[in-house]
Amino acid sequence: MVVKLNYCLFLIIGLCIFPFQLTLAQEINFDADKSETIFISPLLTIFEDSTSSLKIDDIIQNKDILFKNTGQNIPSFSFTKSAIWCKFKVNFKSEEECYLEVSPPILNEIICCQIYDNHIDSVSLGSFYTDRKANALESNNYVFKLDPKAKYYVLKIKSKTRLFIKAHLASFDALMVKTKTIDAIQSMYAGLLLMIFIYNLFLFFSSHEKIYLFYLLHLLNSALFFLYMSGYGIEMIWPDFPWLNSHFISIICFGFILSLLFVLDFLETFEKLPFIHYSILGMMVILALTGMSDLFGYSHFAGKMMNYIGLPIILLIVFGALKLARNGFNPALTFLYAWLLYLIGVAIQTLQSLNYISTNDFTSNSIQIGSALEIVLLSLAIGNKINFYKKKKLIAQLNERDLLNEKETLKSNQKETLEIRFQAVTETLYAKNKELKLQNREIKRQFDEISLQNKKIIEYHDLLEFKNKVATKQKEELQDHVENLEKFIEERTAELKETTVKAEEANLLKTAFLKDFSHEIRTPMNAISGFSSLLMELEVDDKSHAYYVDIIINHTDNLLDLIDNIVDLSRIQTSQLHLKKVKFDPYKMYIALIDKFRTKLKREKKSFIDLNMDLPADRNIRLNLDYNRFWKIVYQLIDNSIKYTETGYIQFGYRKTGNGDLEIFVKDTGVGIKKEKLEVVFDSFRKVEKQSARLYAGIGLGLSLVKGLVSLMDGKIEIESNSIEEMDGHQSGTTIRIQIPNAFADNQ
Repeated sequence: MVVKLNYCLFLIIGLCIFPFQLTLAQEINFDADKSETIFISPLLTIFEDSTSSLKIDDIIQNKDILFKNTGQNIPSFSFTKSAIWCKFKVNFKSEEECYLEVSPPILNEIICCQIYDNHIDSVSLGSFYTDRKANALESNNYVFKLDPKAKYYVLKIKSKTRLFIKAHLASFDALMVKTKTIDAIQSMYAGLLLMIFIYNLFLFFSSHEKIYLFYLLHLLNSALFFLYMSGYGIEMIWPDFPWLNSHFISIICFGFILSLLFVLDFLETFEKLPFIHYSILGMMVILALTGMSDLFGYSHFAGKMMNYIGLPIILLIVFGALKLARNGFNPALTFLYAWLLYLIGVAIQTLQSLNYISTNDFTSNSIQIGSALEIVLLSLAIGNKINFYKKKKLIAQLNERDLLNEKETLKSNQKETLEIRFQAVTETLYAKNKELKLQNREIKRQFDEISLQNKKIIEYHDLLEFKNKVATKQKEELQDHVENLEKFIEERTAELKETTVKAEEANLLKTAFLKDFSHEIRTPMNAISGFSSLLMELEVDDKSHAYYVDIIINHTDNLLDLIDNIVDLSRIQTSQLHLKKVKFDPYKMYIALIDKFRTKLKREKKSFIDLNMDLPADRNIRLNLDYNRFWKIVYQLIDNSIKYTETGYIQFGYRKTGNGDLEIFVKDTGVGIKKEKLEVVFDSFRKVEKQSARLYAGIGLGLSLVKGLVSLMDGKIEIESNSIEEMDGHQSGTTIRIQIPNAFADNQ
């Protein structure tokens, strides 16, 4: 009440004698009996030194300097380069010590001058500690002990940041109560920050989610802002580096960049909001330049820029979060509420900083209040986001499992149908061709029967083509289903893509197999048909008769080999093939093989390819294996090398390894196999050179059959190859090694 009466009295006097009032300091009554502090900011008379060049002597002696009341509850000057001088006078009604407390702590320079009759006493920047020994007062603000003998007091205040003045008079006890109350509130906020920081640090180390790391950076920014605004930074953290307080704008700008990194990661703006993403990146560049300008001495410009850019950044964030929330991204809702609260705090404090609204305790701390609510909601938003993606991942896994089961069922049904059809065709062809080989006189009749069977094969082929079209149609319907599903699931897993590619490749391989199989059957059948017709027109004594018969027998053998391979592969896949071990001499087998293949090379006009055998010197080696299956393994490997070798040599043989296993090897200088094809070269129906300009015979069963037979013998296969395309003109070729355990006879 005393303060208000004195304020009214000064106002009346000022209206009556205006010039005299501007030169006098305001008088304030100090009563030590009051337990609360006296708020004196509205009672200060102010003079703004725009040049910041005046000294205390100039202020006291120059009669033209006019001090006046600003009319504001808390005098505020936004970001000003001026020095602010404040006058006030205290009427001491008690002998109790009187203290002046000035805030906020972000003010950079405060000098309290006590004016006496014959001298001036100045204290720079205020003391954080009183001279009392017991119950020493430690305050975050600037505290000056006032001498009752002084006539009046003058404050000089400058700041590179927002400049507003909150001043209180209080006794030691009242000031201590006020300080403890403020410390308790600030400690609650600091404790909240620390608790959320430790909790999210634990979540980061336990889950390794990078979103927690960006959130920790955001919390670090909030902590830096709190330390600056509360004064704890200069008091406790960096007391030996007061120049840090001079660059408050720089720290806030770079700290805000850390928060924006969290925003970009949480909202996934690069994929979902490109415009918002690049707009925020541009704002981050402006923030960095603003911080640099503060470091180079343009603090007031940097302060205004920070206030002007802060609100647009928050609006961009809110707009982006709102758009994602409307698109079904649920975690954006909690994120939106958090930033709306922070936006309200930034907007209030920005308007207060620019003097558009009045300065009070609420507007001065609105960012800190909004920040406390924001960090709590953001912590909840992160958990909501992780749960959101976990649910989407679980749904995707369930859908993927259903798709895989459907594909496996389709493949199993197609495989069973194919095996039944081929088994029937194989048995019929085998019986007819056996009769053709034994009875040359009945070739014409057998040819008619085989032709009939060939027609049936073609019908079966057409049937399989139809089945393949049905499967393709089902695949297309499945792809349509996947495309519809992708509208709700924006990111498909890598395993689903790989499964789809394998399914498409399997369909292509089956189609290619059917075409190759039809071609491989028709080729010998056409030869048999043609030469049989010619044979019927020849006499038995004709020289061409034996030649034609030889051709028919040769193509019949090829057809039988093809059917045998298909039968063996089918029996291997159904675990119906059993080995019959006999003791035999591998040397004689290899001699027979090289004779057979030299004849084949001569017939195929490849005599320029060298066939080299590398056999051990010991001729007494005997093997205890299935002779026919062993012959087929070696035969298929050498035949495959001949098929893909145009020049050079083919080297093959066998040896006994150091661990007692049998090693079979075939090395050629052919076109080789690309590295990415090595893993699939032993798959069924696979021809790794099917895209080549050169046509290679076969249906892709040879190496698959070899793999199956080696597996039955408990062996393993190693392949090394250098493709002619990858060697860039250097020597290409392929080397295949097969190791079979327990292959040697007991006496070896």
